[in-house]
Amino acid sequence: MKELSTYMTRQMAVRVAVVVILIAVVAPFVIYAVPQVIGASHSYVVLTASMSPAIETGDVVIVSETDPEAVEAGDVITYVRGENEPPVTHRVVEITTEDGQTSYVTQGDANSDPDSGAVPADNLIGAVVLVIPWIGYVIQFINTPTGFALFVLIPIGLLVISEAWTLLAPALRDTQTEPEEG
Repeated sequence: MKELSTYMTRQMAVRVAVVVILIAVVAPFVIYAVPQVIGASHSYVVLTASMSPAIETGDVVIVSETDPEAVEAGDVITYVRGENEPPVTHRVVEITTEDGQTSYVTQGDANSDPDSGAVPADNLIGAVVLVIPWIGYVIQFINTPTGFALFVLIPIGLLVISEAWTLLAPALRDTQTEPEEG
Protein backbone atom coordinates (compact mmCIF):
# COMPACT_ATOMS: atom_id res chain seq x y z
CA MET A 1 0.00 0.00 0.00
CA LYS A 2 2.87 2.34 0.84
CA GLU A 3 4.40 1.68 -2.60
CA LEU A 4 1.13 2.73 -4.26
CA SER A 5 1.07 5.94 -2.22
CA THR A 6 4.69 6.73 -3.14
CA TYR A 7 3.95 5.96 -6.80
CA MET A 8 0.90 8.25 -6.80
CA THR A 9 2.84 11.04 -5.07
CA ARG A 10 5.62 10.76 -7.63
CA GLN A 11 3.12 10.69 -10.49
CA MET A 12 1.39 13.82 -9.13
CA ALA A 13 4.75 15.61 -8.79
CA VAL A 14 5.59 14.79 -12.41
CA ARG A 15 2.20 16.08 -13.58
CA VAL A 16 2.62 19.32 -11.62
CA ALA A 17 6.14 19.77 -13.02
CA VAL A 18 4.88 19.22 -16.58
CA VAL A 19 2.10 21.78 -16.11
CA VAL A 20 4.51 24.35 -14.62
CA ILE A 21 6.99 23.85 -17.48
CA LEU A 22 4.19 24.05 -20.05
CA ILE A 23 2.93 27.31 -18.55
CA ALA A 24 6.48 28.73 -18.46
CA VAL A 25 6.95 27.90 -22.14
CA VAL A 26 3.50 28.94 -23.38
CA ALA A 27 2.96 32.12 -21.29
CA PRO A 28 5.52 34.31 -23.14
CA PHE A 29 3.92 33.44 -26.48
CA VAL A 30 0.44 34.20 -25.12
CA ILE A 31 1.69 37.57 -23.83
CA TYR A 32 3.22 38.29 -27.27
CA ALA A 33 0.01 37.31 -29.08
CA VAL A 34 -2.36 39.04 -26.65
CA PRO A 35 -0.43 41.73 -24.71
CA GLN A 36 -3.74 42.91 -23.25
CA VAL A 37 -3.56 39.99 -20.76
CA ILE A 38 -0.98 42.03 -18.84
CA GLY A 39 -2.55 45.43 -19.54
CA ALA A 40 -0.31 46.33 -22.49
CA SER A 41 -1.40 47.19 -26.00
CA HIS A 42 1.29 46.12 -28.50
CA SER A 43 4.12 43.63 -28.95
CA TYR A 44 7.05 43.69 -31.34
CA VAL A 45 9.97 41.46 -32.25
CA VAL A 46 13.27 43.36 -32.00
CA LEU A 47 15.14 43.13 -35.30
CA THR A 48 18.38 45.01 -34.53
CA ALA A 49 20.95 45.28 -31.74
CA SER A 50 20.67 49.06 -31.39
CA MET A 51 19.37 48.72 -27.80
CA SER A 52 21.93 46.12 -26.71
CA PRO A 53 22.59 45.07 -23.96
CA ALA A 54 19.22 46.10 -22.45
CA ILE A 55 17.22 44.72 -25.38
CA GLU A 56 18.81 42.24 -27.78
CA THR A 57 18.00 41.16 -31.31
CA GLY A 58 15.35 38.43 -31.11
CA ASP A 59 13.79 39.75 -27.91
CA VAL A 60 10.13 40.74 -27.81
CA VAL A 61 9.11 44.10 -26.36
CA ILE A 62 5.68 44.53 -24.82
CA VAL A 63 4.52 48.12 -25.17
CA SER A 64 1.80 49.95 -23.26
CA GLU A 65 0.12 53.06 -24.61
CA THR A 66 1.46 56.02 -22.66
CA ASP A 67 0.43 59.62 -22.24
CA PRO A 68 3.05 61.63 -24.17
CA GLU A 69 3.33 64.02 -21.21
CA ALA A 70 4.25 61.12 -18.88
CA VAL A 71 7.36 60.17 -20.89
CA GLU A 72 10.63 61.08 -19.16
CA ALA A 73 14.27 61.06 -20.18
CA GLY A 74 15.58 57.53 -19.66
CA ASP A 75 12.32 55.82 -20.64
CA VAL A 76 12.42 53.27 -23.45
CA ILE A 77 9.69 54.05 -25.96
CA THR A 78 8.42 52.60 -29.21
CA TYR A 79 7.44 54.96 -31.99
CA VAL A 80 6.97 55.22 -35.73
CA ARG A 81 9.37 57.26 -37.85
CA GLY A 82 7.06 57.54 -40.83
CA GLU A 83 4.45 55.74 -42.86
CA ASN A 84 5.33 52.22 -43.99
CA GLU A 85 8.36 52.13 -41.70
CA PRO A 86 8.71 49.56 -38.91
CA PRO A 87 8.39 50.80 -35.32
CA VAL A 88 11.58 51.81 -33.51
CA THR A 89 12.32 51.11 -29.85
CA HIS A 90 14.92 53.47 -28.37
CA ARG A 91 15.67 55.32 -25.14
CA VAL A 92 14.58 58.94 -24.65
CA VAL A 93 17.68 61.05 -23.96
CA GLU A 94 16.04 64.47 -24.10
CA ILE A 95 12.57 65.98 -24.29
CA THR A 96 12.05 69.21 -26.19
CA THR A 97 9.05 71.50 -26.54
CA GLU A 98 8.77 73.91 -29.43
CA ASP A 99 5.64 75.96 -30.15
CA GLY A 100 3.73 73.80 -27.66
CA GLN A 101 4.73 70.58 -29.47
CA THR A 102 6.58 67.94 -27.47
CA SER A 103 9.30 65.91 -29.19
CA TYR A 104 11.70 63.24 -27.99
CA VAL A 105 15.37 62.94 -28.82
CA THR A 106 16.07 59.20 -28.81
CA GLN A 107 19.12 56.99 -28.97
CA GLY A 108 19.78 53.28 -29.05
CA ASP A 109 21.86 52.15 -26.07
CA ALA A 110 24.41 50.61 -28.45
CA ASN A 111 24.62 53.73 -30.62
CA SER A 112 27.21 56.42 -29.96
CA ASP A 113 25.02 59.30 -31.18
CA PRO A 114 21.35 60.25 -30.81
CA ASP A 115 18.99 59.41 -33.66
CA SER A 116 18.72 62.04 -36.37
CA GLY A 117 15.63 64.19 -35.95
CA ALA A 118 13.43 64.43 -32.90
CA VAL A 119 10.37 62.20 -32.64
CA PRO A 120 7.08 64.12 -32.42
CA ALA A 121 4.83 63.04 -29.53
CA ASP A 122 2.16 62.14 -32.12
CA ASN A 123 4.44 59.31 -33.35
CA LEU A 124 4.60 57.69 -29.90
CA ILE A 125 3.15 54.17 -29.74
CA GLY A 126 3.97 53.69 -26.07
CA ALA A 127 6.51 52.78 -23.42
CA VAL A 128 8.20 49.40 -23.14
CA VAL A 129 6.87 47.63 -20.04
CA LEU A 130 8.32 44.15 -20.54
CA VAL A 131 11.12 42.50 -22.50
CA ILE A 132 10.85 38.76 -23.22
CA PRO A 133 14.22 37.36 -24.31
CA TRP A 134 14.75 35.17 -27.38
CA ILE A 135 11.16 34.28 -28.31
CA GLY A 136 11.32 36.66 -31.25
CA TYR A 137 13.54 34.14 -33.01
CA VAL A 138 10.87 31.46 -32.61
CA ILE A 139 8.14 33.85 -33.77
CA GLN A 140 10.15 34.82 -36.84
CA PHE A 141 10.79 31.13 -37.62
CA ILE A 142 7.08 30.30 -37.27
CA ASN A 143 6.38 33.03 -39.84
CA THR A 144 8.43 31.12 -42.45
CA PRO A 145 6.84 28.33 -44.53
CA THR A 146 8.99 25.69 -42.80
CA GLY A 147 8.21 27.04 -39.34
CA PHE A 148 4.50 27.25 -40.12
CA ALA A 149 4.53 23.62 -41.26
CA LEU A 150 6.47 22.42 -38.19
CA PHE A 151 4.63 24.40 -35.53
CA VAL A 152 1.13 24.68 -37.00
CA LEU A 153 0.30 22.26 -39.82
CA ILE A 154 1.98 19.12 -38.45
CA PRO A 155 0.55 19.50 -34.90
CA ILE A 156 -2.93 20.10 -36.36
CA GLY A 157 -2.52 17.04 -38.59
CA LEU A 158 -1.42 14.90 -35.63
CA LEU A 159 -4.38 16.14 -33.60
CA VAL A 160 -6.81 15.26 -36.41
CA ILE A 161 -5.26 11.78 -36.77
CA SER A 162 -5.39 11.25 -33.00
CA GLU A 163 -9.05 12.26 -32.81
CA ALA A 164 -9.95 10.14 -35.85
CA TRP A 165 -8.21 7.15 -34.24
CA THR A 166 -10.10 7.72 -30.99
CA LEU A 167 -13.40 7.77 -32.87
CA LEU A 168 -12.68 4.90 -35.27
CA ALA A 169 -10.73 2.47 -33.06
CA PRO A 170 -13.79 1.12 -31.18
CA ALA A 171 -15.60 0.44 -34.46
CA LEU A 172 -12.55 -1.33 -35.89
CA ARG A 173 -12.23 -3.48 -32.75
CA ASP A 174 -15.92 -4.42 -32.95
CA THR A 175 -15.59 -5.65 -36.54
CA GLN A 176 -12.54 -7.73 -35.65
CA THR A 177 -14.11 -9.40 -32.62
CA GLU A 178 -17.44 -10.39 -34.16
CA PRO A 179 -17.90 -14.15 -33.90
CA GLU A 180 -17.90 -16.08 -37.13
CA GLU A 181 -21.04 -17.94 -38.07
CA GLY A 182 -20.62 -21.51 -38.93
